[in-house]
Amino acid sequence: MRDIKFRCWDTENKEMLEVQELDYEDSYNGQPMIRTTMYSDYFDTEDMILMQYTRTKR
Repeated sequence: MRDIKFRCWDTENKEMLEVQELDYEDSYNGQPMIRTTMYSDYFDTEDMILMQYTRTKR
């Protein structure tokens, strides 16, 4: 089985971050709240652009 991983683009700080958790219980307009490995706060998708992490092994 393969883990599905996500990353997000921080539009304010212009950096790519690894997603640690997606919280659908406290969602905003049906979009999940995002917690990254770098920050302990949750962000909504207005601050972050969520992407599926698709790095492949070569």
